[in-house]
Amino acid sequence: MARILQTFGSWGDVLTHAKAGKPLYYQAPMDRHASRIRVVKVFSNKKIRIDPMSNQADNFTADSGHLGRFLREP
Repeated sequence: MARILQTFGSWGDVLTHAKAGKPLYYQAPMDRHASRIRVVKVFSNKKIRIDPMSNQADNFTADSGHLGRFLREP
């Protein structure tokens, strides 16, 4: 069964979710499915450093321009 994920309404919602340690997913445009990620650090409420939980992708820093790529469980 496929996992159902929801988008966030704002970048502030992503940061609050990440700070609370709740499961967070990321789906790049070329990915068929979202991948669970680990938030390494939140920078001054503008960016977060993320670490994919799989070995297939690299660590990177995302900003509010990536809002539509972040997903959460309902």
